[in-house]
Amino acid sequence: MATERWFYGAMLVYHTYVVLYRHYYPQYMPSDFTYAGRWKFLTHWNAMLQITYYATSGILALAPSSLSHLTTSPHIRNVRSRLFFAILLPLSYFVVLFFWGLYFLDRNLVHPVEMDQYVTPYFNHQKHSFIVVWTTLELMLVRHRTLPEYIDGLISVVAFGLLYMVWVILVHAVSGIWAYGVLEVLSFRGEILYCTTALGIFVVLYSVCYGAARRIYGRSYYQRDS
Repeated sequence: MATERWFYGAMLVYHTYVVLYRHYYPQYMPSDFTYAGRWKFLTHWNAMLQITYYATSGILALAPSSLSHLTTSPHIRNVRSRLFFAILLPLSYFVVLFFWGLYFLDRNLVHPVEMDQYVTPYFNHQKHSFIVVWTTLELMLVRHRTLPEYIDGLISVVAFGLLYMVWVILVHAVSGIWAYGVLEVLSFRGEILYCTTALGIFVVLYSVCYGAARRIYGRSYYQRDS
């Protein structure tokens, strides 16, 4: 419990700093002024989810004993557990894998050279590197009291992935803008293959992370709260 409090407290401080950094040192890119702004990008979805999750977890972890009914609520624990294991953990690995994979393959597909004048290296790593550090540390340091059933988490993963894909397609249909340069150079069949592959990798990452959690903590550790 002490480790959990320290970890979430540190995450609350860090993500508060992230919010303040973004406020006082805004780094606007040309794409921010096009349709849907930063909300076109999965990186931004992930960043907002992490900020919300860790801010909430930090507040709950540091809450006084008079609010223990919130920190021990089975419903809240189940929601946090599903959000972490089914979305945040595999999503952080997905963002890092796809961004840096495409970056080293051809950086023009995700982060052209001219973007360096808008985005500092720190801000870039904040969005595309550090995110996996925090979720991995949580996996190793925090003992969640519940773990969603594998199939329940899988449904959440697929639903989230399809939701984002539909969003990307809608943005393109309305504005003619693809969120990622790689989609601009692919044929229709290539786009379908790319999206299907991306969703498949997301599912594989979820499965690997889920298996790692059970291996780290032991199969008998988890029980679903009622």
